[in-house]
Amino acid sequence: MDLKNKNVIITGASGGIGKELISIFIKEKANLILVARDEEKLKNLSNSIEKKYNIKLDYYSADLSSEDAVSELITNIVQKHENIDVLINNAGVAIYDSVEEADINDLKRMMDVNFWGMVFCIKNILPLMLKKNFGHIVNIASVAGVRGFKNTSGYSASKFAIVGFSESLFKELEDTNVNLSVVCPGTVETEMLDGLKSKMDLETMGVKPLKPIVVAQKTIEIIKKNKKIFIFPFIIPILMNFEKIFPKIAKKIVLKVAQYNKKHFN
Repeated sequence: MDLKNKNVIITGASGGIGKELISIFIKEKANLILVARDEEKLKNLSNSIEKKYNIKLDYYSADLSSEDAVSELITNIVQKHENIDVLINNAGVAIYDSVEEADINDLKRMMDVNFWGMVFCIKNILPLMLKKNFGHIVNIASVAGVRGFKNTSGYSASKFAIVGFSESLFKELEDTNVNLSVVCPGTVETEMLDGLKSKMDLETMGVKPLKPIVVAQKTIEIIKKNKKIFIFPFIIPILMNFEKIFPKIAKKIVLKVAQYNKKHFN
């Protein structure tokens, strides 16, 4: 897809991967519509980017865990922009703990934002894309959506839900020109990672955390090449497949790599 002059919604736009996506989409000359919950943070970010690039951004504050709020959000966006060409479901929260110690409200919160927020956005935007038979939806999931890790049960459940939902939607969109991609990066150096560091075991540390800019760059590449599910860095799917056949050997390899990474983890 040529992204020039395309209307692109980015949720979770005020930090981490979202901020990096903004700069890349600007270089692609797309029309950006930014969404985040923290209005003040989003406003300051938008003002900074507008001054830096001499452009005008459209931004909205919304609680994506609320079905009514998302419906109102998309209604307001469509009234102003008419068409939505690309939807990036990037908003998410992560709270890490053992199942025994996890707070039920935290588990619900992750499902509400990570999974239901994505569903509400798709339910409101997909009919518009199908009507014009054009568009691309990108769901930012995680490697935790295809493999479980210690102390990430709630987060992993929400990401598994995203992947499962997306795999079904793939089938429904096969005979249309509306495309869908799922991005499953390994651990990413964002604010969400801070809460995991103290609870991260050596196994989780098997792969060095990715920079947000790398995930943003891969996302653009995935849209242009219309890839479906993309798990990276490349070593992760290799290790996952190897683990199924030789679990004990795979664990030893991961632990050795993890021990190195932990010494160099910042």
